Amino acid sequence: MSVVGINIFTIIIAALAGTIAGSLWYILFLKKNSIVVTEEPRARELGKKSERTFFLSFIANLISAFALSLLFSFFNSQDFLGNAKIAGAVWLAFAVVSAIRKILIEKKSWENLILGAGHDFVSLLAMAIILAGWK
Repeated sequence: MSVVGINIFTIIIAALAGTIAGSLWYILFLKKNSIVVTEEPRARELGKKSERTFFLSFIANLISAFALSLLFSFFNSQDFLGNAKIAGAVWLAFAVVSAIRKILIEKKSWENLILGAGHDFVSLLAMAIILAGWK
């Protein structure tokens, strides 16, 4: 099934890969550091409802995978390296800048930057791999 030249099934698989990669990032980061760096009660509440959190993360990744796919199509990226460069630029322009703003304005910790931006990086990279390899 295709919408505006984009394979919807591939978007779903890429979003699932991004969600799994992001979840593994959180698990490994929190286990390695043995601390919970999430400071907001709302985020802790969502963490307790892992099925709901996973589902909402999947929905967010569907949007990201679709947007990445549009960018890859717009820039005529046909391989993993091209997709990785675009995904890296998206990550740097949006995820890292947003995380730095949270440090400066909301007084979040650097651990939150590593946790959040790292999550976004592995999620985007997983989606870029799927979108490059599965047309």
